[in-house]
Amino acid sequence: MLSSFHFHHARLIEILYCVERLEQLLNDPEILSKHVRAEARPNASEGVGASEAPRGTLFHHYKIDDNGLVR
Repeated sequence: MLSSFHFHHARLIEILYCVERLEQLLNDPEILSKHVRAEARPNASEGVGASEAPRGTLFHHYKIDDNGLVR
């Protein structure tokens, strides 16, 4: 009976730590430094990929327009 209480108590402690750590990271002035933030830009207008799956090989073929939208 007490084991479930201790399990939930441990999870609450972990959540509290995560929220406190998140606050520290968001208040860090270096978070907006150019060394942290990257801007994504298209480097190719077309891409093809293949991956193995239990039901067979899956092929993906993507094209993007001039605005970077997948079509």
